[in-house]
Amino acid sequence: MRIFKFRHGSQKDFEALEQSYIWFSSLDKLNDPFEGCFYLNPEVSDEILFKYHENVLAREPLSDISPAEEVAQRIVDENKKRVGGYKQWLIDHMTLPELEEELELLKKKYSVFSCSRAAEEHEHPSPLNNMALWGYYANGLRGFCVEYDEDTLFSSIEELNPEMVLGKSSINYSTDNLLPVVSLKDALMDSIDGSAKTHAALLNAIRTKVSSPWSVENELRFIAESPSKQVAHCKKAIKRLYIGSRMNQMDKERLFNYGRENGVELFEVMHSTQKKTYGYTFRRV
Repeated sequence: MRIFKFRHGSQKDFEALEQSYIWFSSLDKLNDPFEGCFYLNPEVSDEILFKYHENVLAREPLSDISPAEEVAQRIVDENKKRVGGYKQWLIDHMTLPELEEELELLKKKYSVFSCSRAAEEHEHPSPLNNMALWGYYANGLRGFCVEYDEDTLFSSIEELNPEMVLGKSSINYSTDNLLPVVSLKDALMDSIDGSAKTHAALLNAIRTKVSSPWSVENELRFIAESPSKQVAHCKKAIKRLYIGSRMNQMDKERLFNYGRENGVELFEVMHSTQKKTYGYTFRRV
């Protein structure tokens, strides 16, 4: 599968290309402010609330009543005196802080290399031909884009970095503008029986973005169980370089030389004055 990584054209971008490495960034350093956001569904039965207290919180029952009676009395008392009832208190003071803490730990535990998968069978497919991505990630055609072979890149990272625990996942795009859901019921049941549904739901939140404006990226993530780091790969993973026409000539020559020395196909990306419509022309160098 063909994958693409847009580069701003900084000195570090050239060094990464020439020295055959990519950068994995911690999830808490990414540019989407809604990274990992979720909606906590508060629906849960009194039976599960009761069981949660009986199994998790009622560790030292009162001497003159049974644990079950103590739990029931606590629920009644809390419902009487708290705005929003006992359930809201449980969400605000216990469940939600615990979920947010776990999410922050996940963001620090994992790092990702984000790229874009070819969206269709075409020599210059979306998102490679997307004007917004060239404008935002490639410095308005002053940067460049690297095309990798997905399987070669992934396998070479595993081979050259055997200490890394590596996986990959496509991003899910929410087309209805709804956040991923984490269930209060599942969070309480995880505490009761040791299941991990909430952990899976938080991982899904990390893999989900709203469709607009992000879906044009068709994002794929390589995911490492490690902090941010520089990661080596083999040169054979790079298949093509796409060079923005507004890049300065010295930097263009640097990419031309790299391509010729390493057998990498080169294309210059530009807007043609002979076209009536918006879009780019790809000229083989």
